[in-house]
Amino acid sequence: MIFQFMWSNDREDLFEQAVPVLWHGEHLLKNGWGNPITLCFLNGLELLSSGYREELVGLGYRVLDCTPLTTEFLKRYPRIRKLSINSRFWFLRWNVLQRLATERVARTVVHLDGDVVLLVDPNQILRDVEGSTFMLQGCPALTVISDPDWFSVWEEELALLLEDRVSYLKKAHAEKVHPRRPDREYCNVCTYSGKHFEDQEMLQYLIAAGRLPQALSAAIFDSPFYWMQNPLLPGDWHEEQAAGAHRLVVENDGYSLVGDKRVALYHFQTDFAKYCSTWLQFSRFGLDGLASSLRAAGPGRRDSRLVAWTGTLLDRAQRRVNRRAVYENVFKINPATGHRFVTDIVNSCWE
Repeated sequence: MIFQFMWSNDREDLFEQAVPVLWHGEHLLKNGWGNPITLCFLNGLELLSSGYREELVGLGYRVLDCTPLTTEFLKRYPRIRKLSINSRFWFLRWNVLQRLATERVARTVVHLDGDVVLLVDPNQILRDVEGSTFMLQGCPALTVISDPDWFSVWEEELALLLEDRVSYLKKAHAEKVHPRRPDREYCNVCTYSGKHFEDQEMLQYLIAAGRLPQALSAAIFDSPFYWMQNPLLPGDWHEEQAAGAHRLVVENDGYSLVGDKRVALYHFQTDFAKYCSTWLQFSRFGLDGLASSLRAAGPGRRDSRLVAWTGTLLDRAQRRVNRRAVYENVFKINPATGHRFVTDIVNSCWE
């Protein structure tokens, strides 16, 4: 079972721009793949018209109103109301996922962020990860849970965090310096700092501390798929899963491959979505290389005053990312190469 958690504070056209679930459902249908995804609305489903919801169902989605569960957990953790609305929902989605998994007696559940575009049949992914438990490369964009202890640990730790955040973060930072589980061995990346500690950072800490179940990298990457959590750094885990293969995405028979492994997904997190927009704009004038220097990841980012100024200006211009427009454009064919634009964009990011 694949679950995506979302919430809406806007009318549906703005929601679809930010979280293009209709586009993604159409993408799955166009490729002839099934749609085993359940859309779980933690808030705001009533803001979407009945017509929009019917379109979602027609594309194979199951749509759940999880507002009652959200309300229940807000009462259980009253201190969580001190956080921003987005932060509350990021933390509580795991509690809601536990309830949904229990109700459906699911042996394996997959959490997929709403800004992920699948490049292979999701049912094939489900078969590949069945029985595993892991968060992919330090980010919950793809999180697979088969061990019920995962949820028990999460609920205990969330209560501890909300009870005394200062003490909790002190332990987390100590673990980051001397982790019980080294990042590279457990498909993890501890990136948290003193100010930024959302659910993603908490999950990173709990994996590093050996509290949350997490498969070894070797087991996760023993797969027909090439797992790329951050397309701005496509080679970050290359040696662990495709050692000796050429560092390049190649298109073959409709699939994107690195070596002989199919790329499973692209995570259009904000920095990558912005980079796609910048790359497309610059490519019209043959300035792809300059776009590469403005990436939000990698050593070439903003290494001069001019580049820093240009990067800051572009970031401000793209404050609200229209992912729907990005998807529509990057999955078109680049006439200069014969590849999809997204393939050329990702290939510009290898280091």
